[in-house]
Amino acid sequence: MASDLGYDGGLTAAMGVQDLGRAIDWYRSVMGFRLLYRRDEMGWCELATEVKGVNVGLSEVEREARHVLRPRRQQAHALRGSPGGPRLVMGGPADRKEAACRSST
Repeated sequence: MASDLGYDGGLTAAMGVQDLGRAIDWYRSVMGFRLLYRRDEMGWCELATEVKGVNVGLSEVEREARHVLRPRRQQAHALRGSPGGPRLVMGGPADRKEAACRSST
């Protein structure tokens, strides 16, 4: 069924990272993902996984007091869609989990 919004069924799982360049290198070399695009001015990139239509989005974050990770830049791209059309972007509590792990050590 076609979507009135142009949604193609794609999914981008978004995660926060502290060093975008290093994270891209890791996902490419270890996981075999392919870099689709990188927007340094937004601190954002997307990589294609082996699963058709499923991408990983990486958002560069800064570390603040009390080990809380916060996005460096607003991510309006999540609302506007990515190159190739609208996509569903899922962002989870990965940054909070990481912060909780760091603060308990």
